[in-house]
Amino acid sequence: MSTPTDGSATCEIVMTYRNFTGGGRGLAEAVHVSVGGALGEDQARIAANDVATNI
Repeated sequence: MSTPTDGSATCEIVMTYRNFTGGGRGLAEAVHVSVGGALGEDQARIAANDVATNI
């Protein structure tokens, strides 16, 4: 979470979407969710979590 001095905030979430094997080794697909703007820190976190939960 970063909160610049202008009152905006950004929350970034990285989560594993799917694990699989390829070429004899374990691999994973990751989803990156970034929500930001003038929402404020708490609302940015809630919005990012809502998006990530629905993926």
